[in-house]
Amino acid sequence: MEAYRSFIFRLIRNYLIGSLAAVFVVGTVVMVSTLQIPNIQFVRLIFIVLISLLFMLVAELITLWVQLGPIRQFFTSEHHERDELNHMYEKIHRFPGQTIYRIMGPHMLGFSLPAAGLTIWMISTGWLEFPYLYIVVAAACAFLIAIMHALIEYYLTVRAIRPCYLRFVIEAKSNTGWNLHWEDAFSYRSSVNFS
Repeated sequence: MEAYRSFIFRLIRNYLIGSLAAVFVVGTVVMVSTLQIPNIQFVRLIFIVLISLLFMLVAELITLWVQLGPIRQFFTSEHHERDELNHMYEKIHRFPGQTIYRIMGPHMLGFSLPAAGLTIWMISTGWLEFPYLYIVVAAACAFLIAIMHALIEYYLTVRAIRPCYLRFVIEAKSNTGWNLHWEDAFSYRSSVNFS
């Protein structure tokens, strides 16, 4: 269970690093440095970003909870069957790749849709004064930022899950005699090195 806790701690730390680098620094700097609008409109844009960020965080936490379910269940139970070990091996092996979906989906749906909706509403009510075309440009920038964040998270997750993976192999071998075949270990090692 200690390996799982350490993995979760690293995952959260990595998420905060990736979020700060991608969303806050790049996204906010691009927004503030390119727009020439009055200060009150900047405050409204920051409000839109904060509300959208809240939606994104909720969506990402739900997605993370679902993706971590099988891994959490494995490390909390005592005995495992061979089929369960094979299934868990695949889950742990594929978790870094799932990180890309966990980041891209909530970024695009949880952040971009509320941000675009609130911005369109504020432009139509006169609270913001800039062309609707800027929303399209912002959506393209949000897509690029989401890709950058997903890539940062992918590489950080590959490093974070390694101790969890090794603990899984040790527990599986000691409890059931399950042995990781050399081809499987090689494919994991080569896929990590390749990425």
